[in-house]
Amino acid sequence: MSKVYIPQDYHTPLSVYEMQRAIEFIKSNFQVNLSNALNLRRVSAPLFVDENSGLNDNLNGGSVPVSFDIPDVGTNAQVVHSLARSGSVLRSSAITSRSARACSPT
Repeated sequence: MSKVYIPQDYHTPLSVYEMQRAIEFIKSNFQVNLSNALNLRRVSAPLFVDENSGLNDNLNGGSVPVSFDIPDVGTNAQVVHSLARSGSVLRSSAITSRSARACSPT
């Protein structure tokens, strides 16, 4: 591993707080500009889905999804466990998502 060399007379032009704000600004603008250029739209993935939806695809081959009954809907649901589908993702607005059949926590 190489060593980082910082010149003795170097002084950062920004405070720690200003640096954090600058990094956030760059990340935000990069995301907005990339999504606009690629015609992407930010969507949120569901926290749990109908067990028959096909969204929990058992990517690692050994996980057993956490499932529970939803009596008022008359179905069983599973907590989404795939890292590829959890949290927020960017999707092309031209793609129709299977998540329309998903159960939503809202």
